[in-house]
Amino acid sequence: MKKNYLLISSSLFMLFVLSACATIDGSLLETAETLPKGKVRVTGYTSSVLMVHSFFSDYLYDPANPDQEEGDGTISTPGLKLNYGLTENTDLVFSTNLSNPLNNARLGLKYALNEPGETFRIALMPSVYYGNGEDAMDSDVGGTSNERMDYRVLGAELPLLVTYRTENAFAVTLSPRIAYNKFYYRRAGENLDWDIYESYVAGLVASPSLRFGIVTITAPELGVYFYPVKEEDYHVQPTLTFGVGMEF
Repeated sequence: MKKNYLLISSSLFMLFVLSACATIDGSLLETAETLPKGKVRVTGYTSSVLMVHSFFSDYLYDPANPDQEEGDGTISTPGLKLNYGLTENTDLVFSTNLSNPLNNARLGLKYALNEPGETFRIALMPSVYYGNGEDAMDSDVGGTSNERMDYRVLGAELPLLVTYRTENAFAVTLSPRIAYNKFYYRRAGENLDWDIYESYVAGLVASPSLRFGIVTITAPELGVYFYPVKEEDYHVQPTLTFGVGMEF
């Protein structure tokens, strides 16, 4: 019985780790304000993250005749975010997609450019991230191929955060951002060398938030991203995020 339990647990763990899709989390869930030194904020959220295969469409299946109508742009997943106040104007920020927590992570440093108490706050939050996973390739519109691809992505992002706070409870943050991605890809199950594809992503996120004591609610956070699709045109992808955070 114990042996069977260990076998089932191991199989579920491997399925959980290895079968997840490769994604890029475009959520913000931030203001330009920083935490007091030593404080921690834990935020749970759900977000429509960007699917890595949407950067390729069906180019990998049929490079000579890529179909621009194929490929899902996002998938809704839960996530977890941690902020830690390093200094009075600097936060360390970590987040991960909980549908694939061992295969993705983002680490950033938020630096406030002006002093607390001002109506408009401005900050920069450079970050680096990685992700990997496996996805099927579309073979025709509405169909799915048996072909699967392994993906890895390494990225760096520079968001600018501009926050307007009308009073202590309500704030809205606009964040223009640009990111660089380096994708590695190959057919799943084959011990081949990785091919490489590099691209840029531009985005704009609007993030309204309400603060009640130690609780911060962000809803709805709206984003739009613009990026090239390999061997095709450009793709415009909206995103939607909801989050609840608590400070300690």
